[in-house]
Amino acid sequence: MPREDRRHSLFGTMPKHTKNCGMATITFKKAEDAAKARNAPREELKFYEQYMVVSAYVSKRKGGKGVVLTDDTKDEMYDLSRASSNQSLASTTMSNSGYEIAPNALERIAAYLSVNDTIRMERVSKRCMEASMKAILRRAGVHLKSLDLDLSGVRASWEALCDLGESLTNLKRLTYRDMDNASDKAFWYLIKGCGRCLQFIDLRGCRRLHGRCFRLFGNQLEQLYLDGCLHIDEMALEDLCTCAGGLKELRVNDCYKITDENLSMISRMLCDLRVFTLCGDRFERLTTAGLSHISNMTALHLKTLSLSNAGSDQTLTGKGITAIAQLTELEQLDLSSLAAVRSGVLLEVAYSCRSISLLQLRNCVYLSDDGVKGLVRAKKLRHLDLSGSILITNESVQEFIKGFPTEEGKKPVTIVVGGTAADPARLSMRGSRVVVDFSDYTSILSMQDAQNASFKIGKRFY
Repeated sequence: MPREDRRHSLFGTMPKHTKNCGMATITFKKAEDAAKARNAPREELKFYEQYMVVSAYVSKRKGGKGVVLTDDTKDEMYDLSRASSNQSLASTTMSNSGYEIAPNALERIAAYLSVNDTIRMERVSKRCMEASMKAILRRAGVHLKSLDLDLSGVRASWEALCDLGESLTNLKRLTYRDMDNASDKAFWYLIKGCGRCLQFIDLRGCRRLHGRCFRLFGNQLEQLYLDGCLHIDEMALEDLCTCAGGLKELRVNDCYKITDENLSMISRMLCDLRVFTLCGDRFERLTTAGLSHISNMTALHLKTLSLSNAGSDQTLTGKGITAIAQLTELEQLDLSSLAAVRSGVLLEVAYSCRSISLLQLRNCVYLSDDGVKGLVRAKKLRHLDLSGSILITNESVQEFIKGFPTEEGKKPVTIVVGGTAADPARLSMRGSRVVVDFSDYTSILSMQDAQNASFKIGKRFY
């Protein structure tokens, strides 16, 4: 094969042969640890895009017995990896030699290596790879502005998270979501070192998070996602309002411990808030009086509001929905699955909020044709989702279509009527710029795909 056609890597570190035939003999201290390594799932044996094959060692010497042993049985996790260097199948090469370099010495050595030598060192063992990563963080961590590091599903001790947070003091964006087993203590030490500089934090799905770490945030924080954080309590939201006054986007969907007092404090103290979502169906501590505090957000220039599935028929009435009419600069509104949404209430909100461009009314079972007909006067409307609103018929849909005739320079308007009483065969779109979507986005089976296909609340479109 010509030399120029041979495979090579950017740093010249790729082996000459694509097939890796390397073999290592690893010694275990306990038989049960050897069995655990032998029965480990395939994903835990992946190392540098290759999968290790574990099998019993058979000695070629006469009378020899094949024994598979392991290293120490340290259970406590030391670093951010799925298995620490002490547990790694590849890390025992050095320990078998009878001489082991101290971790600090390895980090010191890695700090002076070139890029090529660093890559070669990382391939020696997982312990060397961890030392190399620590050396990089110590040298570049204080200057780092953005780090793309996927830790989803990785269990780490609070000590490891503390080391990471203190190394990245200038970090601007942090994503650590779907960590069901991460304790409040772990989040505290993760954010302790970098909380004052963070501008974006995504902690969605962290069910054990209570929010004590919110007092570590600074005024630079602009976006905070807390969807599904069930244990975020009243004290946490008070700390958030006190310490992160510059917040522009707050998502507290399914944070069911939020109270009327929290909404009042949010409306008074988060003066730069632009996006606020409050979706869920178990807000037992919220009442109509509490939702009326949202009307105080007029000075906050609130652009996006979602109350989808919030409250119940008894706790959320038309009076609370009507209070939204005072948010005159509102552009996107989601009132899906609210029994209090009737035609009169909807029109009062729509006529006051003349800048609305996206309106989601999915599964509003008491919304009638009169409400849809009145929306013709909302001339800035770009997207109307009525899927699942069973009382909507062809009469109101056809009236809506006629209300937006084709005009040069005017952008199309989308109306979603899947799951309603509208008959597609009897609708005429001639001479109108309205695009009719017959999808039903309230379907449980297609909810995820529907969210991708339709407009999302909080998403800009032009």
